[in-house]
Amino acid sequence: MVTSTTAEAQLQPLMDGTVRHLSEYLEEVLITLKEKERDCLTIISKWDCDRSQQSQFKQKLEKDIDSNSSIFQSCFAPLQLVSEDKNKKVLWNNPTPSSPRFCGPIRFRFINETNDVTEEEITHVKSAITFLVPPDVDLGGKKLLIKHNFIITMVDGKVGNAATGTKFTSLVIDIPKSNFGNTNDGNTSKRFFENLTLAAEITGIRYKLIYILEEISSGFKVDPVNYERYASETARLYVKWYDWHPMMPTMHKILVHGAVIIERAMVPIGQLSKEAAEACSKYFRSHRQDFARKYSRHAKCKKRKAKTFLPKTLAMFVSAESHIETGSSSKSDEESQESQEI
Repeated sequence: MVTSTTAEAQLQPLMDGTVRHLSEYLEEVLITLKEKERDCLTIISKWDCDRSQQSQFKQKLEKDIDSNSSIFQSCFAPLQLVSEDKNKKVLWNNPTPSSPRFCGPIRFRFINETNDVTEEEITHVKSAITFLVPPDVDLGGKKLLIKHNFIITMVDGKVGNAATGTKFTSLVIDIPKSNFGNTNDGNTSKRFFENLTLAAEITGIRYKLIYILEEISSGFKVDPVNYERYASETARLYVKWYDWHPMMPTMHKILVHGAVIIERAMVPIGQLSKEAAEACSKYFRSHRQDFARKYSRHAKCKKRKAKTFLPKTLAMFVSAESHIETGSSSKSDEESQESQEI
């Protein structure tokens, strides 16, 4: 469905195509599975919805909530194809879970981000996920039934608060950039974790507290037993060193409940990042800037008609024929004058 402010792809064909391509790519592996394993195949995917700022074009939209410089989009990325017979067997793992390579859009709209818009988008995508039908895949005469498991993970604070109904203050804590977004991005986090000793020295936070953030964001599988032991010791040190500042809810979740989340998570915690969705916004911005028609939302790919002059304006112009006749007559006058002189 495509309108002047919305473009949407049906989730069922998107997932059918994803399953078909994965099945063809893993055909040699899938045909060796037992019948019970083939009946317990599941593709695990992450999805999110978020807003990205775009260039402002000289177009006026009908509704006030619509914005020509704001794109609110939902997208998904497959993470794993697993067989959940008795023991979980990973058949395929996304080699670049934080890259736009496997990240596909579901719907995008030219609209400002509000709590109502976010809740509407979450409800819309969840409804589409509920009605997904597992596609039947036939490989060499063997039937495969691949189910879908979607987890909403690529979310920021605003989307998370809207999804859970959490209230938050309206304090402005981010510095906006001139064209889009703010100074908080993935590169900031990467640079922060590159040198933990220097980060601890600059921020005044003990090294042990920063190390645990690098561990859970690495993308590798973490041992929940070792993590729980280390997190408990870190929590004790936090209370000892920073008793003047109560532990924040996010840190409490990481240190106290992190081991349970890691143990029950279907994929490593670091693979649930939203970097892929953020990178897609960059590509969307480039395509819209370089390939979209900026003079009209309804022209699509039709050839633009040349604008004609007003009749009074045309009367002021000198036609090409009269110009040629005038030029030839003046030339003949000059020739006759020369002959008379001779």
